[in-house]
Amino acid sequence: KFLHNPFAVTGLAVLLLFILAALLAKWIAPYDPTRIDMMFPNLPAGTDNHLLGTDELGRDIFSRLLYSSRISLSVGFAVAFVSVVIGTLIGAVSGYFGGWVDTIAMRLVDVMNSIPSLFLNILILAVFGSKMSYMIMVLAFTSWMGVARLVRGNYLQLREMQYVEAARAT
Repeated sequence: KFLHNPFAVTGLAVLLLFILAALLAKWIAPYDPTRIDMMFPNLPAGTDNHLLGTDELGRDIFSRLLYSSRISLSVGFAVAFVSVVIGTLIGAVSGYFGGWVDTIAMRLVDVMNSIPSLFLNILILAVFGSKMSYMIMVLAFTSWMGVARLVRGNYLQLREMQYVEAARAT
C-alpha cells in the first residue's frame, strides 16, 4: 500500500536523500564548514565554486548546511523516538486499565497539552545551558501527548472487539 502512494514514496526518497547527504557530508562538502576566510565574505550563490555562497565570515554556506543537517536529523529522530516510547507507554497503560488510571492519565495529557513547548524550551535552555540533550528532552517531554491519545484510542477500541469479549467469556 505504501509503494502505491506516490506522495509517500516521494517523501521517503527525499528523506533518504537528506540522510545520505548528512552521512556523506565529510566527502560531499567542498570546504571546511568552520574555516573563516575574510577575503571572500558575503559571496552570492554560485561564485568562486561556492554553490550557495558564503556568509559574513567567508564560510561556505553549502558545507555548513551539510554538516548542520547531521544535528537536525539526529535531534529530530531522537525526539520522535522518545516521544513515541513515552506516548505508547502512557497510552497503553491508560487504555488497558481504564477507570481511574485512564482518567488520571488523560488529565496528565491535558495538562501537558496546555504547556507552551516553545516557552518551556527557552526557559530550560536559559536555566541549564544550551546542550543538545536538554533540547531533546524538552521537545520529547512536550510532544508525546498525541501519541498517547492515539494509542489509548486503539486500546479502547480493541477492548470492545468481539474476540476480546469471547476470550473473557471462556
